Amino acid sequence: MNFVSTKEDISRNIDQFEDYLFQGTETEKEFAHGLIQRGVCFVAYQKDGEFRFIPSRYVGYRDNTQAEHDSNRGKDGRETNPAITEIIGDEPAEDDELESSYLTFTSALEIEPHDKARKYWRLDI
Repeated sequence: MNFVSTKEDISRNIDQFEDYLFQGTETEKEFAHGLIQRGVCFVAYQKDGEFRFIPSRYVGYRDNTQAEHDSNRGKDGRETNPAITEIIGDEPAEDDELESSYLTFTSALEIEPHDKARKYWRLDI
């Protein structure tokens, strides 16, 4: 699979992921919830007045879908993170404001996140 190389690549993946998360079938919602629950590095973006979050190991592959993601046995955020960093211009970092927003986001979706340190990029879309 190819890595994202433009902000538009990231935006397309965000749109697809949002479809799974908010309008998808139960299977698609479970897929999106699982990635959010287990994620470590996230692209944070604002939509409808709130921060939302997409895991790097999903958003980092160009034109990603659930089927592509599930069939990509070698997927790893350590591979996608450099591509995302190149586009955004910053390394992912711990961020108290975004961590609080992530916890609010997951609570609203009834997702119980794993207890681990998370890092974030901020993306203006």
